Amino acid sequence: MGDDALADRLGRFVADRLGTASARVVNLERSTEGFSQETFVFDVDVARAGGVERRAFVAKREPVAGLLEPYDLEPEFRVLHALSDDPLPSPPTPWFERDPAILDRPFYVMARLPGDVPIPAARADGSGPFDDADRAVLGPAVAESLARLHAIDWRALGLDFLGVPERGRAAAEREVARWDERIRRSRLPVHPALAEALVWLRRNPPATDEVTLVHGDYRTGNFIVAGGRLAAMLVHAARPVRRPRSSPRWAPRQGAG
Repeated sequence: MGDDALADRLGRFVADRLGTASARVVNLERSTEGFSQETFVFDVDVARAGGVERRAFVAKREPVAGLLEPYDLEPEFRVLHALSDDPLPSPPTPWFERDPAILDRPFYVMARLPGDVPIPAARADGSGPFDDADRAVLGPAVAESLARLHAIDWRALGLDFLGVPERGRAAAEREVARWDERIRRSRLPVHPALAEALVWLRRNPPATDEVTLVHGDYRTGNFIVAGGRLAAMLVHAARPVRRPRSSPRWAPRQGAG
């Protein structure tokens, strides 16, 4: 599908969801970052009684193929939608659509917040995305946002559809099995360190009774920075897990140079 056809379909979709007669997509861009979904960044000029209102959105569409098949965007959308009104800084995500007549494959739309998504890669001069001053500000904010995600009452938000782990070692064993199966399905060579880690985790799964919502991919590239400060967390992979054990220290250090 070409950009003109994509813009036309997105415009009609947004107009229908906003209940307005006209919505024209402008500044449509296809994002090349990310490895899971196709991402489209666009603005919409919405016709209002007093004139035209410009609104900014991001659309995430299920890919034809990718690293983490099979894909199902609806659970991800339901988490983002549930977090839309939470104090946790997360982009409001109002709409999900499965009808292939709209964009050929399932997709959801979220508001585009001001700021940039730093990429965990070196700049042209070889430096990382953050300098020392950036890390001093972002490090505590990244940790605080992750803690706020862990503290969310996920049952009150109706997120038990993600699956509630049993007590003890069941959650850890489930996660290790899930990733082991994905690695095997990829049919790619397994790095010896990863193979050793999987063996160790199968033999030593941690046990706990506390259940919390965790971010499945909390790193540079999954949060928005505006004016040198953390503006929002992009929660594209979250699930209830017994006691969070991952460390946020990695995110602000990625690509540090």
